[in-house]
Amino acid sequence: MKKHWPGLWELPGGHIEFGETVPEGLVREMQEEFHVNITIGNPYYEFTYVNDNEHVIEVVYFATLLPNQVFKLNTEEVSEYRWATKEEIEKIMDNNDSERKAILRGFEVIQKAKEYLIA
Repeated sequence: MKKHWPGLWELPGGHIEFGETVPEGLVREMQEEFHVNITIGNPYYEFTYVNDNEHVIEVVYFATLLPNQVFKLNTEEVSEYRWATKEEIEKIMDNNDSERKAILRGFEVIQKAKEYLIA
């Protein structure tokens, strides 16, 4: 759930530190927020918005948990997490939420890849 917007869901991530690449920042954020290690795949979605005096650019990547990872929340950064199906995302997130659109796009990309591999 969003720390800055309580009651709303968001994808894990955060700000990039000086000198850090976007994938390095995502690896670091996953360690900080959930104490897990991941490998980064390809980006598949991006969006931008203005929040207060900040222009935010979000790049959404596929990622894979490394073996034997156990989520342990950093409760100062994250209030809760959940794995959700496409149908659950459609119910719990607002239609206009850019992160909802990103998640649904991820489901589409995965489905198309499965269809391609099966064909």
